[in-house]
Amino acid sequence: MWDKDSDLDDPLHNADPRDGSGFTLFSWRGWVNMTTIFLLIAGLIFLFAGYPAMYHYTHLPGPFTGFNVGGINASGQIPELPNLPSMIDPETPQSAWTRTGDDGLVYDLTFSDEFNTDGRTFYPGDDPFWEAEDQHYW
Repeated sequence: MWDKDSDLDDPLHNADPRDGSGFTLFSWRGWVNMTTIFLLIAGLIFLFAGYPAMYHYTHLPGPFTGFNVGGINASGQIPELPNLPSMIDPETPQSAWTRTGDDGLVYDLTFSDEFNTDGRTFYPGDDPFWEAEDQHYW
């Protein structure tokens, strides 16, 4: 009964190996499927790895020119303005203002505090750089 009522328009479910439409290793449909899978994988790799790398090397950051009134200090963060506390304590010896690193480059001192001023307090608002914490030491 099964063989007598077959759907002639559905050879996928009623496959007959005698009709010549059997399995072929290098078929046109197989090549299209594998090419599509390859293009999808290559596109995803480019989207998540290639495009960020390309963007990084084509959009290099410009030179840092500074900001704020008075320019920037050696750290590139805080401007040095007259009549304001300096980032380098005047009591710091000149020999400590530069240092040659292990890589042979000369580094500039960006901040120092010698803590030598008599009567200096660290209550909130008293010192321009430091503030003591009010902790209960239990």
